[in-house]
Amino acid sequence: MTAQRLFAVIGDPIGHSHSPLIHNTLFRHLGEDAQYIALRVRPQGVSAAQSLLRDNALGWNVTIPHKAAVMADLDTVDTTARQYGVVNTVKNVGGQLQGYNTDGYGFLAGLGQWQQELPGQKVLVLGAGGSSRVVVQELLQAGSHVVLANRNRQRALDLAAQLPEHLQGGLQCCQLDEIQAQERLLVVNTTPVGMSPHVDEAPLTKEQLQGTAVVYDLIYNPWRTRLLDHAAALGAVVLNGWPMLFYQAMKSQEIWREEALPSAVVADVYQEVTAFVERQG
Repeated sequence: MTAQRLFAVIGDPIGHSHSPLIHNTLFRHLGEDAQYIALRVRPQGVSAAQSLLRDNALGWNVTIPHKAAVMADLDTVDTTARQYGVVNTVKNVGGQLQGYNTDGYGFLAGLGQWQQELPGQKVLVLGAGGSSRVVVQELLQAGSHVVLANRNRQRALDLAAQLPEHLQGGLQCCQLDEIQAQERLLVVNTTPVGMSPHVDEAPLTKEQLQGTAVVYDLIYNPWRTRLLDHAAALGAVVLNGWPMLFYQAMKSQEIWREEALPSAVVADVYQEVTAFVERQG
């Protein structure tokens, strides 16, 4: 392995990350001599870490809590990432650092066939963190009517104010405890409620989910959260966050390579890594 074939993900914590599994499996399927590593980077060390990576890596991903902080060290940021206010993919072009965000692409890919149904539909998004901003923007751009619910209503209102002005009319904000059962296409959970080790928690009750066709929880550890258990008991379609992680990773690879990946290889890698992670979770 040479320094030119090194890739990474930075975050804190980072030990739980499945990104090395995904990317290194892809390299193996492609027969490439490359390596992808996970680096724990403290908040105060983001600039130093990116300086080191600038000299040693072709590209890296960025996860919590550094997605906004990394932008200060980048030479350029693409339009989508700037609208989101966060970067999750950095490309190193001869020492020039370019920032991108592939989370929106991964979110829609994880939604699968249901994304075709989004225009005009009622959608409920839980949580007002960084992931929520990406999700809400993608849903509004697709023509959905979105309700953003958070434990603190003001935080939801603050997120709404950061969205492009032409999208704000399609969004309503409320508190989680105000959610009532009603007919809606989709509920998306962007909060960490229900994530391991707090697997007995759920951001909504079964009663609040009544009338929902699809529940999409961005958590994938555990593989099926209590929220998804509630939804399945009501007959709803349930989706977890694993496909989003996988497909945003594939999009990052395409940015680094400046070309599309072979679809057959992507399908084989997805099948292999999904089977492994599902067994673990």
